[in-house]
Amino acid sequence: MEDNIVSRNSVTAATGGGNGGGVSIYQSQFRLMRNVFEYDSARGVFQTAASGVLVYLGSGNLGVVQGNIFRDNTVLGDSSSYACLTIAQYEGEVVIDGNIFEDNTVMSRDLSAYGGAIYVDNLSATAPEKRITRNVIRRNRLTSNLASTRGGAMIVWDCRVRVADNLIQDNISQAGINAFGGGIYGIGWGGTIENNIVTGNSARYGGELVTR
Repeated sequence: MEDNIVSRNSVTAATGGGNGGGVSIYQSQFRLMRNVFEYDSARGVFQTAASGVLVYLGSGNLGVVQGNIFRDNTVLGDSSSYACLTIAQYEGEVVIDGNIFEDNTVMSRDLSAYGGAIYVDNLSATAPEKRITRNVIRRNRLTSNLASTRGGAMIVWDCRVRVADNLIQDNISQAGINAFGGGIYGIGWGGTIENNIVTGNSARYGGELVTR
């Protein structure tokens, strides 16, 4: 998918999650290049994800997200809300390279909102032989994004990810005593963080970075 404008789309679920306000991709190789995702929204009751792009990545699949703009997209759920770009992996690998994420918002009424811009999760984390080890997040600009609970800019969960050469600035995790990682929040993360500019982010705990 290349050189498209995906704008002012919405998905709403009265029960469950409203997922993939702009685009959803399931169990296939993909390339998203030079697209604009703006003013898209996802609204739901439980596990609402991806106002912009939702990806389920399977065994042997390679995903490339390169040179896109994600701006002013909104996720609002009653419980458990996830980022503008949500990557849920069973196996495979993803490269997120040279994108702009700005002014995206992820909110949850019960204060369980994760990743203002990017959320990457290994769904096979209970199987060590399927550990995700080759993901890359590099050369992106993540500015002025908001998640009401954790990871104002991004969350990485049970993956080994190389995070390099990004600008991560002025992002917010705002839910008071539950707010962790204004810039980056990582859990079960064995990757590397190198040569990034991480500045001006805010949260109750770990204004710039929290890893566990």
